[in-house]
Amino acid sequence: MTTMSNTDFVKRRTAFSTLLTVLSAMASRPSGLVGLILVAFHIVLAIVSPVIAPYDFRELSAQIILNEPSSEHWFGTDNLGRDVFTRTMLGGRQALLVTTISTILAISWGGLLGVLLGLVGGWLDELLMRLVDAFLCLPWILVLLLIVVMVGSGPAVLIPTLGFFYGIPVIRMARAATHDVVGVTADNVVVQSAAPQDANPDFATLIPRNDLTEYVARYSNAASAAEQRPVGRISGNPAAPGPATEETQLGNFIADAQLFATRDAGAQIAFMNNSGIRGAGLEPAADGTITFGSIYAVQPFGNTLVTKTFTGAQLRALLEQQFDDDGFVQTFSPSEGFALVYDMSRPVGSRIVSVTLDGKPIDPLADYRVTMNSFLAAGGDSFTVFKDGTDVVTGPVDLDAIEAYLAGKDMVALPATGRITAVG
Repeated sequence: MTTMSNTDFVKRRTAFSTLLTVLSAMASRPSGLVGLILVAFHIVLAIVSPVIAPYDFRELSAQIILNEPSSEHWFGTDNLGRDVFTRTMLGGRQALLVTTISTILAISWGGLLGVLLGLVGGWLDELLMRLVDAFLCLPWILVLLLIVVMVGSGPAVLIPTLGFFYGIPVIRMARAATHDVVGVTADNVVVQSAAPQDANPDFATLIPRNDLTEYVARYSNAASAAEQRPVGRISGNPAAPGPATEETQLGNFIADAQLFATRDAGAQIAFMNNSGIRGAGLEPAADGTITFGSIYAVQPFGNTLVTKTFTGAQLRALLEQQFDDDGFVQTFSPSEGFALVYDMSRPVGSRIVSVTLDGKPIDPLADYRVTMNSFLAAGGDSFTVFKDGTDVVTGPVDLDAIEAYLAGKDMVALPATGRITAVG
């Protein structure tokens, strides 16, 4: 039995540091940086607009009503002959005033109410949060437009209206903040099962709860039934690869099953990464029967099969990645008809001696349909060329492929090795 000392930690983030983090994250993206520049430009323009405005925003002129943009009036004039550019710049001051005050108002009342609801909880919290959800469902822009039409559009109307609608989502965020973890204290309580052979009187005894024991047993039994379901019979050596460069009958069997399951997608070759074959290998019964639990143990990731088109040149570049210095060296388990010879004494990038399909050398200009699991398809294990394939077809889950390959056959002999050869 082991014990651990108490652990206490508190994580605090100031509002200023949070703001800096958010601004830094925004500025790190081109779109965010452009947005920050535009906001800063708008604020500066609103501040200096009274100084640089070319006209009085209230000045009317019947001679220049609805003029087009010109060198004198950059944005043209409105239906009263007022300069649109001047009114646009000065209008930004009103927009900043309204949004700033309404935002402060929203944070004040929404934040206070949200914190109170989070701390009080109970039926009042539940009732008011349902009302908040109802308000969030409303098209508040349309409601705001309706209010403007009925009451007017001055700051005296816009500020409280926007402050109210902005405050609704603030309630939810503030309430959630009251549930943030600000401190954790851990105490180990050492217990022992009821009546163990080496019971220690210094520690409490755990009496199992019957309801929990029955609950766990129900799902354990259901999983056991699925695990023990027979899926087929095999013969041969079912051991998993040791080193990632070891060719095994099991690896070749998996590749053959994947090729079989994706023939309708045009697959000609299937590759299985040896590092993705887990456990000690398949564990057949005396008569060769293997169960779902056995194949799950060697393929536990639930990957789907993906078939893509590669040129022969791309295929060769992909195969060279087995032996480059990016990541660890591992060879694929290839499907039937594929053969590869490599020499690790050669320089990186030229370690493939020969590569053939059905006895014919791979043509750099020809197209080949290749199947791999979804992990490899995304460039897993540093096999980045897998991402370059085209005409992508997603197939079945890898375990379903093995079951389909075994189905209807009395006995499947695991394929012999010899598809991968090291020389030099």
